[in-house]
Amino acid sequence: MAVTLPLLVLFVLFSNANAACNKSFTLSSDTFATENFPNRNFTGYCHYQIKLPFRRAIDLQWLAFDVGSPKVNSKCPDNYVTVSDGAFPQIQHTYTFCGKQPQNITSKTNILSIILYVNSNCSHQGFRVKYTSRIELSTFTPNVKVA
Repeated sequence: MAVTLPLLVLFVLFSNANAACNKSFTLSSDTFATENFPNRNFTGYCHYQIKLPFRRAIDLQWLAFDVGSPKVNSKCPDNYVTVSDGAFPQIQHTYTFCGKQPQNITSKTNILSIILYVNSNCSHQGFRVKYTSRIELSTFTPNVKVA
């Protein structure tokens, strides 16, 4: 049961996702944006995964970010973005951002998953982000080897 529930949640989450915005990135550096950026977002989920070769970390830099209202009592009141560092729940670190001022991230693994959750029709622009890879040997936590 402990494994089944998280898998069910992921299935429901990604079955409601817009196929046009579910993307995977494997280049050593790239820039991408939410669908329709900088125009209004849709309602639903978008999943972006950055998967780099073994022993590479990821520097994530937000070039533009306008997602939902700012945090209230440390929680996002409506729309938000989560960034998960790692492929397995045991080693993931998850960040949650909303409003207009996210922090840049340097991963500890070779995989970052970015999920945009929009639960209300909004006039927010979404985001534009740039990532680059770096060799990180000292504190690197490996996930999977990418061919």
